[in-house]
Amino acid sequence: IIKKNIIYNKKYIIKNILNDEIIKKQWKIKYDYIPNEYDIYGLNNEYHRIHFDYCKNLMTIIPETEECINILNKQNIMIGYNSELNDMNTNIIINKLKKNNINFNSNINNIKPENIIRVDNNISTIQSIIGGGDWIVGVSRWSIHMDIYNIHDAYNLQSYELKDKIKESKKLLKDAGADFVIETLKELPYIINKINNNSKSLIYYNTK
Repeated sequence: IIKKNIIYNKKYIIKNILNDEIIKKQWKIKYDYIPNEYDIYGLNNEYHRIHFDYCKNLMTIIPETEECINILNKQNIMIGYNSELNDMNTNIIINKLKKNNINFNSNINNIKPENIIRVDNNISTIQSIIGGGDWIVGVSRWSIHMDIYNIHDAYNLQSYELKDKIKESKKLLKDAGADFVIETLKELPYIINKINNNSKSLIYYNTK
């Protein structure tokens, strides 16, 4: 079972930002009042609007995804996705995945934590899910910590520059608490086999 889970939603993050004393002062200077719940609500809606445009027009499925998912499906490993995005944005992502033959089973409730691998590329998410009893795998090459904003840029980096970025990304994800850190999703089936060969808790679900 592979489960991606984002714990902190954007409204929570926006609220924390606006509660920062420096931000409050800057907001007061510009707007002549302290930010309130209406501002949190408005900024959250604006974020989702911008994200909708991004998902619809710019979002690209990262390399290795389809190959990895196909391998896991053949092994009857359930794949779930859980997001803090609103339904409209989530549906766009799901439809793009399906159009690219990337299918998953979202009905993975009531699965024991020790039978779950959470796959993520963000240290804040990894830190927030430590202690839940499940396995955590960080993916370094396509992590936000690579400071690369599109696939084209990723393939046009000098080899030494790419190597340094991957090394730093791996370190950040490992230090955050990931049980395993891989470069790309190509390595995920190997990690699953490694866990299954050394643990009584199998990352496997026979759907037949």
